[in-house]
Amino acid sequence: ERIGLQRLPKRLECYDISNFQGGDAVSSMVVFTNGTPHQSEYRKFKMRSKGPNDFAMMAETMRRRFSGRHTDWALPDLIIIDGGKGQLGAATEVLDELGVTIPAVGLAKRHEEIVQRIRDMPVAKHKSPRAEERYEGEFRIIALPHTSKTLQLLQRIRDEAHRFAVAYHTTVRDTRTKASLLDTIPGIGPVTRKQLIKAFGSVRALSKVSEAELTAVVGEAKA
Repeated sequence: ERIGLQRLPKRLECYDISNFQGGDAVSSMVVFTNGTPHQSEYRKFKMRSKGPNDFAMMAETMRRRFSGRHTDWALPDLIIIDGGKGQLGAATEVLDELGVTIPAVGLAKRHEEIVQRIRDMPVAKHKSPRAEERYEGEFRIIALPHTSKTLQLLQRIRDEAHRFAVAYHTTVRDTRTKASLLDTIPGIGPVTRKQLIKAFGSVRALSKVSEAELTAVVGEAKA
């Protein structure tokens, strides 16, 4: 009721972007069903968009999620975007383009405010906004108290989307780092690299082992 939905949102999907100066960029999709995490439904995307442009990456995520190719993925009752007007605007522009009419809101970190496009509201703009809401251009901003159960649920799913995105970003970055460091060593190809990582777990651990330990895995010449 507070966001203006027509029915109870049983399936909530939240999206977040994680990158470091545009590198190893990924996005996450987490799903809450009836208010609880549904981890088997989580999805992750490795970004094709270049450069540190969160808006472009959010648009890419929406396009790939709602392209119609994933017919086995259930559709959400509410889309939550980690971000404010810019991120929500980038996401809803793609949703409009694809003809997706699922309600969407943003949750801006700085002030923990809910952002919604006015034209997505089921009724016309209020003549007298409630005390906790205001209008900025094409958006309605809702500043619920931190004790609000509505806000707390949105924060919880937003934080989970952020955690999942950061975890995937770390995996992608570490995988690239391991490969690039070992690739600089003459005579170490993909097969040997795989043997080394399997035996020692990481490049950091590999740098601390003895020559004898290396020899036992890859032979004396490569060691």
